[in-house]
Amino acid sequence: MAVCNLFSKRHKKLKGEVPDVYQYDNIPRPLRVQIVHIMHDAMGNVHSRHTENIFQLIHDILCREYGKFSLSDDVYVRGIDHDNDVLKFLINSNDVEQVLDVVELSFKAIDTYYRKENFRHFTQSKITPDEAIEELNIRFREQGVGYQYESGESLIQTSCA
Repeated sequence: MAVCNLFSKRHKKLKGEVPDVYQYDNIPRPLRVQIVHIMHDAMGNVHSRHTENIFQLIHDILCREYGKFSLSDDVYVRGIDHDNDVLKFLINSNDVEQVLDVVELSFKAIDTYYRKENFRHFTQSKITPDEAIEELNIRFREQGVGYQYESGESLIQTSCA
């Protein structure tokens, strides 16, 4: 889904209420919610086997690296809802770097796996990986957050020019 140039955005721009310096130590909640929307559109049906496997992979990598059993709390739980745990963590974490870990792993998965035609067919993705990455980077800029996903690599810091 394309970024919509709403009246409220245009009006803020006219009033000079848009950020002219990037921030690196805060990911605003509206941006986090927008990222979840982008992920849902790019990944499609979260109940497809393919998307469930991707969320489990993201969840397992993060838990192993953080030394946890689950992202929501440190209790061993069988049959955890991986997509829900990952997305709640993305929305609620107070650690900006860990939020960026989730974004980076998720968009690497989108950039890699969802380029394959069978993934997009079975998951019923609404947008292409390129569209998802483009929207992610636009949303970062709109919110004045100085990161972007670039060249299939990862999130990098950007600077205002």
